[in-house]
Amino acid sequence: MKHFAKCKYVKSANAFFATNQASFLNSLKTLHAGEGYLVYNSTNETIDFWGQYPNNTPNPLHTGWNLIGVSTNTALPLTALPTGVKIIKDFDSFYEPNNGMSTITELLPGKGYFVKIEN
Repeated sequence: MKHFAKCKYVKSANAFFATNQASFLNSLKTLHAGEGYLVYNSTNETIDFWGQYPNNTPNPLHTGWNLIGVSTNTALPLTALPTGVKIIKDFDSFYEPNNGMSTITELLPGKGYFVKIEN
């Protein structure tokens, strides 16, 4: 994670990295395309994360909650997600299949989403 010297903390759905703790305590070692990350950095620092989904679609998601990021330059339609999506959430909006009140209509570049998959 030396590439992220400006980051104070980076969190995925299952792992954590912090610059202020011993490296053996950091469970997050690499970043992967198709996964979302919560990043806290120093004041007035800019951090760029770049990546590309294979064939412009998210990696397969597992049953349960997934934190994904959209690293493409264009929005992804909800149909790009695998079957079994129960709900999608971000900080301001949500999507549920067949719910007319849903406010997410596509996955926007540069945003992260929590996606719940059921079989």
